[in-house]
Amino acid sequence: MKQSSSTESGLDITITFSDSRQQFRWNGTSDSLLEFAESRGIEVECLCRAGECGSCRTKLVEGEVEYHQKPAINPGRGYCLMCISKPKSNLILQR
Repeated sequence: MKQSSSTESGLDITITFSDSRQQFRWNGTSDSLLEFAESRGIEVECLCRAGECGSCRTKLVEGEVEYHQKPAINPGRGYCLMCISKPKSNLILQR
């Protein structure tokens, strides 16, 4: 039996973009944090959309993400690649 991740289990997750002070509820319909941000008017530079270039690397101020595929590059401690990640908990992203 497959375990549900937090993004599928209906948990109430809030995404906060600290620079703009905008806050949104994660609805689980976006494929990634990048898609979620773009659909809400948050500009994120992204060249590859595949976890390979690092252009969408974003400071993860608080919270945890999960990747739907293994990143080709290591974003570094305290950062995430928005193009291939989803929230596991409430997030504060420096954006």
